[in-house]
Amino acid sequence: MIQKIKTCTVCHEQKPIDDFYLEKRGPYKIRRSDCKICKNAKKQEWARNHRAHINLYKKTHRKGENSWRRSRYLSDGDWRKRRLLENKAWRCGVKRTEVEQLQEKWDGSCAICGITSVANPSKNWHIDHCHDTHKLRNILCHHCNTMIGLAKENPSILRKAAEYLEKHQEAQS
Repeated sequence: MIQKIKTCTVCHEQKPIDDFYLEKRGPYKIRRSDCKICKNAKKQEWARNHRAHINLYKKTHRKGENSWRRSRYLSDGDWRKRRLLENKAWRCGVKRTEVEQLQEKWDGSCAICGITSVANPSKNWHIDHCHDTHKLRNILCHHCNTMIGLAKENPSILRKAAEYLEKHQEAQS
């Protein structure tokens, strides 16, 4: 297997591609031009030089300039739903209208296991989508969405897991 090499724009050393952070730019992921070591050194230097700025931000952030956003989030349900929808669409790499259409078609149950209510509200409904094509599939509960993710979106792994469970279920009976 050929290992990809990239040159850092700061230290000008050639390093393996894994020595460069991945950054998400909308629906795409790209490698940074500076290596992890140079990036971390730059962050530490900036923090040392801007200690007063950081402390001021920590003091004002909770009660200061962003308090309007928090109070609106808590008081305006429609605005909160719109923001959550925009965030979900951005994370999936799709348009907000696509997510709205999917939610309109949704019958209120998980597309895999069929449950209609989520026991833990912090683990809400998830919009399932293909990470390669960014195509929306359906709305799933937290457990089913996690199952698909842990199986690396590979149907053959899920089939083997089902066969394994069926084999051991018969052995117990």
